[in-house]
This record gives sequence, C-alpha cells and structure tokens, in this order.
Amino acid sequence: MAGESYVKLSYTSPYFSGSTPMPVTNAFVSVKDDSNHVILFEERSAGYYLPPADFSGVPGTTYLLSVDHNGKMLTSQSTMPDSAQLKKLRIELVAENYPEKQKGYYLYATLHDLNPEENYFKSEHFVNGIRQQKTAKDLQIFDDRFFQGLGDVEAMFGHWRNDEGDDAYLNKGDLITVRLYTLDKPAFNYLKALKDTPSQGGLYGKNPANVPSNILGGIGLFYSAAYTRSEVTVD
Repeated sequence: MAGESYVKLSYTSPYFSGSTPMPVTNAFVSVKDDSNHVILFEERSAGYYLPPADFSGVPGTTYLLSVDHNGKMLTSQSTMPDSAQLKKLRIELVAENYPEKQKGYYLYATLHDLNPEENYFKSEHFVNGIRQQKTAKDLQIFDDRFFQGLGDVEAMFGHWRNDEGDDAYLNKGDLITVRLYTLDKPAFNYLKALKDTPSQGGLYGKNPANVPSNILGGIGLFYSAAYTRSEVTVD
C-alpha cells in the first residue's frame, strides 16, 4: 500500500547494551524492481528513508535493495508473495475457565490461502486503531503446513483474558482490526528467530545468537509483503 514502505538504517550495538542504536544518516538508498525501474528512497528523519508518496509494491515482483554509505555497500532482495484472504473475523466470549479454554475474549479468523505452495504469515492486531504488539515476543507468525490445501480454515488469532489490570482489556463496542501479511521464507525465518530470542539465555538456556540476516554486507532484514485486513466489533 502507498505510504507504508520505508528503509531504516542503524549501527549495531552490544546485545546487553541499553542504549539506542545510532542511526545511519546520509546514505544513498534505492530499490530496483525486476523491470529495472529504480525507486529512490530519501532520508526524511535520522536513519529513516522513504520512497515517493505514491509508491506501492506489487505482488509477484522481486525488489533489489541497494545502500551506499561512505563507500560501504549493503544489498538484499525480496519477492513479494500474493496475499491470502481474511474472509471473516468473529469474537467469542468465554465467561468461565474450562480445561480446554481460559475465560476471556477469543478472536477467530477464517483464512483462505491463494497460493498452493508453502506460505508464511504474520498477523498484527489493533484495538481501536492501537497496535497490540509491544515486544518481539508478541510477534504472531505462522506457516500453513497444517492447513495447506484445505480451502477455508478458521483459526484462533488472539486471546484477551480481561483480568483486572490487563493492558489489553476489551470492552463492548471496541473495534478489532487484523492485518494478515504474506511473507517470503527469509522474512519468516528472521522474525521467528527474533520472537524466540527473548526466551534464550538464562540459567539453562542457550546464548542469544544473531538472527538469520538476508542483508549482504550487514545484519538485518529486507522484505516486501502484501497484506489483507478485516475488522470486527466486540459485542
């Protein structure tokens, strides 16, 4: 969608450092599609580079990223998959705790997969326009290995306990919005590793490691994704 593309550049910092990574400024950033059309990204704030306002990605297109900063080159590429369809959302209220379900609101979505091959997804939830993801462990990512080829499939996309003090407390009339992104495999692997990182380390855990970057000459992620969205009101 137009107005939603950007490139963010920063220097790396130590894992246990509490400081914010320094932005990379004054870089030359461009993206070329597989028709050799070059889109220039201009720096609008420190480390943030934006394309022309009317730029919008096209499913099935491969995009090549090029970053030139003080003679150092970073490159990557990503092919935008076709989007899946969110056909319906519904909210279910469970008033009491049960062995198979805890009380609270459950969000279900009916998903129709357009691509017969293996697909990878990320979902984002918004309550009254406010995105619910706060940290990497809140990332909602999954693949279709268990429902590929089954047609329309309904799955649980979220749960709100509605306990006292719950930050995600829902009320009647709240508007729930879901964006379902279709990812390529490198983006899925990167986000999955990012989600798993907070649970690594500790007394019996393994040491945190770098996530699987798809940036040649640097560390990070470049990806293009299509998404569909759907809404439901809490009733």
